[in-house]
Amino acid sequence: MFKRCGIALTVILASLLFVAPFAQAQDNASMTGIVTDASGAVISGAVVTLTNSSRGLNFTATTNGTGSYRFPNVPPADGYTATFTQSGFSPVAIQNITLSVGITRTQDAKLAVGSSTQTVEITAKNSLVTLNTTDASIGNNFDPEIINELPISNRNSVAALFTLQPGVTSQGAVTGARTDQTSVTVDGMDVNDLSTGQFGNINGGMPVDATQEFRETVAGLPANLGTGGGGQIQLVTKSGTNKFHGNINEYHRDTVTTANTWFNNNTTPRVPRTALIRNQFGGALGGPVWRDKLYFFADFNNSRIVSALAGSDTVPLDSYRAGNIGYVKTGCATTSRQTTSPACIGFLTPADVKAKDPAGIGENATLFALLNSRYPHANDLSGGDGVNTGLFRFTQPTLDVTYNGVARVDYNLSSTQRFFF
Repeated sequence: MFKRCGIALTVILASLLFVAPFAQAQDNASMTGIVTDASGAVISGAVVTLTNSSRGLNFTATTNGTGSYRFPNVPPADGYTATFTQSGFSPVAIQNITLSVGITRTQDAKLAVGSSTQTVEITAKNSLVTLNTTDASIGNNFDPEIINELPISNRNSVAALFTLQPGVTSQGAVTGARTDQTSVTVDGMDVNDLSTGQFGNINGGMPVDATQEFRETVAGLPANLGTGGGGQIQLVTKSGTNKFHGNINEYHRDTVTTANTWFNNNTTPRVPRTALIRNQFGGALGGPVWRDKLYFFADFNNSRIVSALAGSDTVPLDSYRAGNIGYVKTGCATTSRQTTSPACIGFLTPADVKAKDPAGIGENATLFALLNSRYPHANDLSGGDGVNTGLFRFTQPTLDVTYNGVARVDYNLSSTQRFFF
């Protein structure tokens, strides 16, 4: 029995050691501040408790001799409550605090002398608007409401939103740096596609509906951010809470909203517009497995895009298909065409070719029959050499089917130890 317990303990410790590096890599938020009395004098020894009832999180700190406190590594989320208590002062509770990824929120508190049973409640309505006084980084946090409401044509990747940050060009260059110098992390893990080095390419994908928030820092990178000279994008996946939440979604776009190209409209016969039908659908579900301890979240995304590309090929003109081989007459410009300078184009008929053939055979009728059966008629006479060949414009259908998903499990081992998969 003792041997079995020893083996089980070894397995558990090995698992925790394996998980530890990944847990440390998770992108977190922070909160700091100063606690004072009504006169502005700092209060040391005040107990600050930070809780999140929806996710079962509880943190405690004590102010030092300068009245300051700090919570250095807190999972980014909204709905936090900070409670400040000290003997001889009325407790203060600040509710609805949002802690954003990569941001240290400054939340001061002022305690009034009075009964210890009296609680003053303050609601932080402007919880997303805080002044960063802890470092010189420049960037913005994009919250879930913005991510869900912005029109994104390709919802299987949140990379479409990366260029919304001021300082980022449409090609992905950040404040003048090369496009391959930007680093992207998901929950603290490096997801850069090093094989291509292209901006916005991330390994594993990141569906929009699985993204809780992301921060894009473009300048003043702290020492813990960035692996290049560009920006740093920190993505955070959604997680479960003590309440079940989810959604079912469908995003549809049809060809009726797409205009035809100028070239397709001006061919004879007219080439129809290219098809573009987007169906992107999926769903998400999250909730508790063990209240205040174990949570799950899962998101599934399916993208089915039917589209077509405008293409063109060089094909023989009808005159050549009939066996008449065209040429530019002597004294005419080499750019002469049947459509622009018909008088400059001469033809060798099948009879002319047979007369000039020393063997008297002439053109191969079988070869011309094969050519006519394989090549379509030209519908754009402005292309090709204009003497024997023209262009055939067409639309080429393509089908793009993509499956993408995210599954996450969070476990609160204790008030100071948490890990996720």
